[in-house]
Amino acid sequence: MKTVVLNSVFKDSSAIPNFDLQQCFQNLNSKLDKKLYSHRPKMIRIRTQGTTLLIFNNGKIRTMGKACSNEFVSCLLNRKVTLQHMSDTVMFHLPCYINLHKFVKLYPSQSRYECELFPSLVINCWPEIHVNVFHTGKVILLGKAAQRYVSTVKNWLLSRL
Repeated sequence: MKTVVLNSVFKDSSAIPNFDLQQCFQNLNSKLDKKLYSHRPKMIRIRTQGTTLLIFNNGKIRTMGKACSNEFVSCLLNRKVTLQHMSDTVMFHLPCYINLHKFVKLYPSQSRYECELFPSLVINCWPEIHVNVFHTGKVILLGKAAQRYVSTVKNWLLSRL
């Protein structure tokens, strides 16, 4: 069962007084895949190396995609940046299909399934992460601690199939 980190979200919450979004956009390398959004929220979007960076009009930054280093973003923006980890999205597949209706009946206090709202079973055993299980055996973990819980969730699910 291969585990894949689909997305990592980081932020730099240091606001910059008198930040000039237009000037920042003009200073960026012209070869970058970048776009300036002048509507709400005003921001610059940069796509590079599997990562999307958003720079807001107060100078705050958010990155999404592959994990991004402080050095890379600092070099790109020509200023010191300290990124803080916010969240990960991790995926793995179980070796079988799962009858979600049956599973929720067997473990009602640990799971929730409302197929009219969303086609996955929600496991609520771990308060630090959100776990979605699809009938195909695909499992998605979301949260800051998602990577730490992969083996725990796998073992928990496999012991109940």
